Amino acid sequence: MARANRFQALVLTDDLALRRLLEDHGAQVAGTVGILVRGYASGRLSPLELRAAIDSLFTGSSLFISRAFRNYLKNLLIDLP
Repeated sequence: MARANRFQALVLTDDLALRRLLEDHGAQVAGTVGILVRGYASGRLSPLELRAAIDSLFTGSSLFISRAFRNYLKNLLIDLP
């Protein structure tokens, strides 16, 4: 699909190998956290809803999130209005 759109369409994926391939071709890629942050930025999620959704990724999801990225997210959430 991305190739058919010349890598110009947004692609949603949680597959790291696919993500890297798409990024190598200049595609815009959004993962789970990116989708949640976009929901907050667009006003569809409140700060409380965003924090709850990200917390549930850490505790109830099989999604792999590195320790460094978790720390980055925690600091990001602290600074939200």
